[in-house]
Amino acid sequence: MKRRILAIAMLAAAVSGCSNRVSDGSTNVRMTVEARQSKARRFWVTLVDDVTGERTRVTRLSGKRCRNGPENFHPGESIMVSFDLYRDEETGIRTREIDEGDLDRRFC
Repeated sequence: MKRRILAIAMLAAAVSGCSNRVSDGSTNVRMTVEARQSKARRFWVTLVDDVTGERTRVTRLSGKRCRNGPENFHPGESIMVSFDLYRDEETGIRTREIDEGDLDRRFC
C-alpha cells in the first residue's frame, strides 16, 4: 500500500512539473536478477529487491558501450545495486532511483 501511495505521489509530482527534489544521499541495495533480454546491441535486465520484492526493469544498459552485454547478469544471481535517494522539499516524501550509470560502469 505504501508503495502504491508513493508511486501516485511521484506521478503527481512528475505531471505537475513542480517537484522540488533534493538529493538525500545514496545507498546500496541487494537485488536478485530475475530476467534479462537482449536485442540488437541493447539489453534489459529485471531486478527484484530482496527485502521489499519490488521489481525494477533497467532499460538503459547499452550493448554499444558494453563489452560483456547481458552475460554479466545471470537470472537468480544476487548483486548489489546503488540507488540515489531524493526527498521532496515540500512534501518530505522520499524516493529512490537506481543509479543506472553505476550499473553500466560495474557490469560492462
